[in-house]
Amino acid sequence: MREAGREQGDVMINFPKVVKVGGFEVVVKFPYEFTERSDLDGQAVYGPHEIRVSCAGSIGDHDDQEVVAIFIHELLHHICHVYNGEEQIEEKVLAGIAQGI
Repeated sequence: MREAGREQGDVMINFPKVVKVGGFEVVVKFPYEFTERSDLDGQAVYGPHEIRVSCAGSIGDHDDQEVVAIFIHELLHHICHVYNGEEQIEEKVLAGIAQGI
């Protein structure tokens, strides 16, 4: 399986290129450069079913743990969207779950 990844020092962060959520295949775009908004670290896009994760945030580069938490956070958005429909879970709850995992 091909993976999306980046090198950071001696550590390589690898995410699957595609994850299945329900009956949907969600493409993982990492590293993703947000040109439209510099304040985004990650984004769940439901139209084309994508997870976009940046290596760099508005205050500098993310460390590996932050990048993984961003990926999990956006994955949880997709899971909630598929299984809860329009009823979304609050951002703080998703952030806490992503950090806890």
